[in-house]
Amino acid sequence: MILALASGKGGTGVTSLAIALGASLVELGVDTTLVDANLRVPNVGLHLGTSRVPVGTHELLRHPERVTESVQHHPPTGLKVVPGNIGSATKHVRHHDLLALPKIAPFLSTLVLLDCASGLHQETLASLAVSDGLIAVTTPEFSSVISTLKLITHAKELGTPIKGVIINHAGTKHAMSTANVTALLGVPVLAEVPHDDNVAEAHAIKHPFTYSHPDSPASLAVKQAAETLYGTHVRPTPSTP
Repeated sequence: MILALASGKGGTGVTSLAIALGASLVELGVDTTLVDANLRVPNVGLHLGTSRVPVGTHELLRHPERVTESVQHHPPTGLKVVPGNIGSATKHVRHHDLLALPKIAPFLSTLVLLDCASGLHQETLASLAVSDGLIAVTTPEFSSVISTLKLITHAKELGTPIKGVIINHAGTKHAMSTANVTALLGVPVLAEVPHDDNVAEAHAIKHPFTYSHPDSPASLAVKQAAETLYGTHVRPTPSTP
C-alpha cells in the first residue's frame, strides 16, 4: 500500500510529520518505507542526516532494478528510507517518473509513505494518482486549510481515498478550531499536533521526534495517529515461550 502525506501549501511540516509517522508505524510492527517524493526540493535526507546518497528517489524511479541500493536505514527506529538525492534535484525532474512507484512499492515494504511536494504541483498530483490514500497535512490557519481543501478536492477527482487530516501546530493563537477545520474539509482529523519545541531539537540531532522525544506532546499526537491508522491491525502476536 502507498499512502501520500501532502499539503496544499508549504510550511506545514509535512516532512517531519512523515518521518515521525513512519517511525511510529514501525514501532507498531508495520513494515514501512518512507520515500521522498519531493523531486525538486527533497528534504527527508536533510532531516535524517543522509542528504547525499548514491541512489536516491530520482535514480530509483528510472532504474527500479536498483531498489536494494536505494534503501537507507535508520537503525534506532527500523524505519527504511529512500531519500531524494540533492545532487539530482536540479537535473531533468520529470514528475511522470513517479508513476513507476506502484510497481516498485512491493519491493520496498508492506507500507510505503510518500513525503510529497507541497502545493498543487504536477509532482504532487502524480504522487496522489499512484497512492492508495491521502493523509492531508494543514496548519490551523485559514489560508492553509483552504489550500488543503483544494488538495483534497484534487485527490477525490483522481480517485484517491482520503484517510484523514493531521493538523500541525494545533492550538496556536488565532488558530481555527478543530471543529471548524473538520467542517470545512469534511474529513476526519487523525491528529492535532501541538507546537512543540522538542521537534526543533529532534531536527538538530537528525532523528524522528517520536524517537528522540517519545513522550513529548507532538510525539504522543503522532503516535495516536499511527494507532488510528493501523494500530488495531498490525500489532505482532507475541511468540509463545
